[in-house]
Parts: sequence; structure tokens; C-alpha cells
Amino acid sequence: MGDEIQRTRALRERRAAEESDPRSDEPERETPPHRLSRRAKLRRALVAGGAVVLAVVVLAVLLPDAGASMHAALGIPTPVPTATLPIGAGTFMIEDTVPWGTLLVDGHLPSLEVRQPNEPVGAGPPAPTFVLDHGRHTVEYRAAPFPTLRCVVSVPAARSDTCLLAQPSPNDPVHAFGAARVLDLQARPERLPSDSLASLEQTLLAALNANIPPAQVAVGEHYLGADGAVHVATQPLVASLVYAMNQDPGQALPGDTGACVALCRSYDADQPPSDLAGTNSWLIAAHLVLTWRFGLANGTVVATNVPAAPVAGDAHELVVLGVRRHGATWDASFIWPTWGIVSDVASRVLAEAIAAITHGQGLAGYNSSAYAANPASEGCLLTEARQTVETVGGDYVPVGPTAFVLYRFGVLLAANDLAHQIFPSLPLADALERALARSLAPQSAQG
Repeated sequence: MGDEIQRTRALRERRAAEESDPRSDEPERETPPHRLSRRAKLRRALVAGGAVVLAVVVLAVLLPDAGASMHAALGIPTPVPTATLPIGAGTFMIEDTVPWGTLLVDGHLPSLEVRQPNEPVGAGPPAPTFVLDHGRHTVEYRAAPFPTLRCVVSVPAARSDTCLLAQPSPNDPVHAFGAARVLDLQARPERLPSDSLASLEQTLLAALNANIPPAQVAVGEHYLGADGAVHVATQPLVASLVYAMNQDPGQALPGDTGACVALCRSYDADQPPSDLAGTNSWLIAAHLVLTWRFGLANGTVVATNVPAAPVAGDAHELVVLGVRRHGATWDASFIWPTWGIVSDVASRVLAEAIAAITHGQGLAGYNSSAYAANPASEGCLLTEARQTVETVGGDYVPVGPTAFVLYRFGVLLAANDLAHQIFPSLPLADALERALARSLAPQSAQG
């Protein structure tokens, strides 16, 4: 009993001592955490970031609109997909250039390539092309005496572009290169300064007229007078065929790029004559007017500026000429043969005569051919035959009875009996003129 009382008393004293101890109210202290190294922190960040990326990918797969929703929620602009450029959007062709010109793109020479379009025959000639990268580019074309051309072009095309684009004709090859564009470099005769244009015209006319030797008009021969009437020579005359450059806008001929008054561009320049193969010439079209000048052997002029045809419009001709530039001067590199020009004029004069006697219906069953004299100032024979035969060279020559019509000194003459029957209004050729017609006719038409 006494021991139990002592144990109880001791327990009470210990409890009282604990209650009186001020440290008894403090919470139990935790063991301080272990400090992480820098590498461990980086590893923990990578793991956390990977978890976030994985969560985003899962959301994007399960919810197609999740990406847009998150961009909207976070205020991030939604990226716009880059449009695929159409084929040929960066391909450019060039038009209206001159051989001495220099093309620069962004200050450098572009890599020009002459490409043949993969199109059927007749789609167009080979085209000089170059390709530009995506973006904005500066184009410069230097070809004195033309004004220097500077403009801007973009890939893809932009509204701010300033380069002039040519409208391709049906025969141009641009359509074979997809979305390719044709840069108009504007080297056309009408853009030349006035003094350079006048110098070019004078150079061409001098070269043209230097190639036409004069012809002799014998007594009794016919020639067209300044009054438009047919005259018979009463004394020997010297006849000179003269080219002039048309300057009358009212007489403009239809060219490939519109009305051609004097000098203009021609699509024939894309396909030069075989005579110009391998040459470095600028080909242009010239609107020429053919006239005659008649004078005496001592130089006295009897008549000048006589139209080469009774109908003045028939004496106009559009021909292709070649030009080169040497420093500040021009040089005619190619002159179209005079016989071809005279033949065209003579054919138009005969066409007027046929239209007059047939009331515009034409000579049914007849085939026409032309044979120019050499030099062409001597004249041109026009034949009308019911039968022709093809030669080895591919030409068709008259066979059997053939009407001989001689064009000489601006006049059409009936040079044999059949021609006189068909064209009774034409003057009859004299013996010399008939002999010239026979000498120009093919052997097959002599019977």
C-alpha cells in the first residue's frame, strides 16, 4: 500500500515538472531538407518541361481545335500557313531588248537561259528566261541611247511592282512556262530620243537607196508622171527608184504591235531571216514609201516623188531591217532585197486592176506569180495562168498559155495578147517592154 502511494506521488511530481517547463509548448522540429545540386535541378526542370509538352501534344491529337484555342487563350497570333507558289511564278521572260543592252537584277547580271517551250510546233520561238527567288527585286536595263529603265518586281507578284509586263501574243511561248511573266524592257524605236530616231531613219534610208541602181527609160517606153497619168518617153530618161520613210500618221500600216507610222517593233524580230543567222542585229520594221524620180542624163530632173503605184496606198510597204549600234552611231546590218519590195508593190497594183475588171470577184481559175528583174528598178513580171506545176524547189510555175503583165516605172502594161484580152484597159507594151517580159518569164510559160 505504501509503495503504491509513493509511485502515484512520483508520477504527479513528474507531470507537474513537465507542465512548468517552457520548452514543452514548442512543436517538434523537422529535419532540414537536403540541398539539390545544379545538375539535379536541371534534370528536374527537363522532366517537368517534357511532361508539359507531352500533355500539349496529347491535347492537340485528341482535340483538333486545341491549338487554336490555346493560342487565343494565351493571346498568341495564330500562324498563317505559307501559300505554295504556282509553277513558274519566279520565271521571267524579256521582250523589247537590243543586242547592246545590259540587264541587271539587284545589281547583278541574271543567268539568262534560252529555253524552248515544251509545246507543239508553232507554239513560239525559244525564249530568253531567268528565275528569281522569293521576295522583292530591282530591275535595271541600260541600252543607250534609250532612257535607262528602272523598276521593281516581286515573287510572288505584288501590287507595289512597277515593272511593265508585256501582254503575250497567241504565238508567244510564255503560256508554256506556267505563271511566268514577260518583262517589257521597252527598247522600241518610238522610245528613242528624237535626234537618235532621226539619225536612225537617215542611216536606214541611205543604206536602202544605195542598193538600187538606176534604170534607163528608152524612147517609146511608158512611165508614170507626177500628175498620176501614164506618159510615153520622147527622149531617153534615167529612172531612180527611191525609198522614203513614211511620216504621215494617216497612212500608218497595221504592224504587229499596232499602227506603224515610220519605225516600229516587229514580231518577225523573234524569227530573223536566214540571212541574219549568227549576226548580232536589232531587227525592226520600217514603213517605207516607194517613189520614182525621172531625169535627163545631164542631171536635170523631169519628175520627182512620183508614187510607185497609181493608187498611192499601194506604194507603201512594211519591211524588216537589221540595225547595229557602234558607239554613238547607227549601222544598217541587213537590208531587205529590193526585188521583194517591188514585187509586193507590183502585185498590189495588179490586184487593183483585177478588182476593177471583175468588180472585186477576182480571176476565177487563174493563178498568179511574180518574177522581179535584177536590178528591181528594171521592173517585175506578173503572170496569170490556169495551170501551174510544182518545181523541185517547191515553187509553182505557170504552164501553157499565160498572161504576161509587166510592172515598169509605176505602170502596168499588157505584155502579150492573152494579157490584153484579160486586161483590155491596160496600155499595150512596146517591143522593148514585151522582150523584157519574155526574158523574165519561166520557160514553161513561153508556149
